[in-house]
Amino acid sequence: MLGRHPRVVVGLALVVVLVVVVGLLGGWARDSAGVRRVAAGEDVAVTPFVVRIDSAAAVYEYDGRIADDGTGLDPTTDEDDVVPQAFLVVDGRISLDDDESVSSLVLNETFAADLERTFTTSGVQLDSVEPEIDVSGDGSSLLGIGPGLTYSIRLVYVVADAEVPDVLDLTLLEHSRRASSLDGTEGWLDTAPAAQLSLPVAPLPAERPVEEDGL
Repeated sequence: MLGRHPRVVVGLALVVVLVVVVGLLGGWARDSAGVRRVAAGEDVAVTPFVVRIDSAAAVYEYDGRIADDGTGLDPTTDEDDVVPQAFLVVDGRISLDDDESVSSLVLNETFAADLERTFTTSGVQLDSVEPEIDVSGDGSSLLGIGPGLTYSIRLVYVVADAEVPDVLDLTLLEHSRRASSLDGTEGWLDTAPAAQLSLPVAPLPAERPVEEDGL
């Protein structure tokens, strides 16, 4: 049998070590900060949740609400500041992978959308970009989640209709459990990016729906 050259042996050993290290880190698809790139429809552990993001679409009407075209906003608003609105709706699923319930605050902090600005339905620009998180099917707000529960969800952002992106970049943030420096109680108090994905956004319809006058 032919002997192996020392350089070949060393090279093979380095390859084996590299493969093992990459496997321990969770694969190749991570950036320099350790943030994993995921695809739509993929389950990903984002402490304390398991999250799956499926799709995104821009709509003028959501759950019986019609996005304001600017005519129903505060009449004292300067005309140049009137912002016709649309809903950006992201469909997905979330499960709690912990033995204690968590609040809506932790839920909201799990999702960071790369959007320029978002609004309330009355046209007021929000200080931060946070979604309304609804339960798919009944439209109720998800105000918290208990151990072992899974919900199909919709992340709803009110955006300027002229600012609907073709692709939505979404970051999923994981939390760390620690004691509060204020009162010593334990909770999910810190966040760090854990995964990112890019979602093609189904575009707005060609025309706005007509809102019927109330009886």
